[in-house]
Amino acid sequence: MNSNLHEKYTDNIINNLTKWLRRRSRALKEQWLDATLTLLNIDLEPARETLEALYAPSHRGRPPYDPVCMFRSLLLMMLLGFDNFTSWVAELRTYPRLAVISGFANNSYQKNIDTPSVGAYYLFIDRLEDGPYQKPKEGYIKPSQLRKIKQLRNLASEKDQKQKDKQAALEVYDSVTKKLKDDLQANEDQPRANDLQKRLEDILIQCAIIPSANRGLLGDLSGITLAGDGASLTTYASPYGKPVCNCREKGIYNCHCARYYSDLTANWGYDSYREIYYFGHTYYQFVVSTQGHDLPLSPTIGPASETDFTLSPKNLDRLKKALKENGLEWKIKYAIHDAGHDATGIYEYLLDNDITPIIALKTVKF
Repeated sequence: MNSNLHEKYTDNIINNLTKWLRRRSRALKEQWLDATLTLLNIDLEPARETLEALYAPSHRGRPPYDPVCMFRSLLLMMLLGFDNFTSWVAELRTYPRLAVISGFANNSYQKNIDTPSVGAYYLFIDRLEDGPYQKPKEGYIKPSQLRKIKQLRNLASEKDQKQKDKQAALEVYDSVTKKLKDDLQANEDQPRANDLQKRLEDILIQCAIIPSANRGLLGDLSGITLAGDGASLTTYASPYGKPVCNCREKGIYNCHCARYYSDLTANWGYDSYREIYYFGHTYYQFVVSTQGHDLPLSPTIGPASETDFTLSPKNLDRLKKALKENGLEWKIKYAIHDAGHDATGIYEYLLDNDITPIIALKTVKF
């Protein structure tokens, strides 16, 4: 980790901000100022080792953009509300100040500022997903390539299989959460898979959670109080898929044949808050609430059909492993949940890990 690089970036931004804030013409936008101040307080250098490992050790083409600057640029893109690379690349090239804030240039008066193309951002996302660089191997398909391939899925069959698995579990256990508790405890010594989620979790811990803890924002690290809850996340992908059968030619418009879907993990679920069915995922996170702010510790995602009953213990298991693998001997003391977590298996899992559950009781309707 090279903290001097972040100090150099910080000094450069402060020097430029001093000049920008003095200007009356072309005044710095308030949203840009807020985003810049946010990035000034995030040292991304601890993630450099993880990000540089995504590239080949010897570059045969043009030198790559600094991966830390690429990651910072993605954060800036989200802070400013952009949702596609095409618009973001155009904005970077139109306003040199954004290139300076990202770290691609020293000042906005610099001529011919070299900023990434649309393809460079897409390739950076692919590298994050694929993990540490590997030489091409025959027969090996990268995760990013699998994501781009539309695959045949039969949502009806997937739903039936899930019901069968649930019934099989209930023949042995009182509930699905009790089976999940035993499964997690049986594999508690297994490390996390080296996938995209692990890399993002490690970057979050190294660049945000540890600095927050050092500033005292997480409270007593020997007795952390967590709060966890889930939310519905609708996908932009089509829930109907692309038919490959000839049922329509036979006048059958509501068939249950396999179809091509662009989202490989989304399915149908129920949003109890809005009381609607939706196609997408369930987002779940653990946070530490301090001074009126919620600091995320462990976000995760599952299919829409998965509820808080199972996502909560899975996510807590990942959080415990992530802290341990990053050399943090922190102790979780309390876990606060709503009535959507009122299940025997969750109580037992928390108590077995010396965590005191604080869960609202489910209302029983008669």
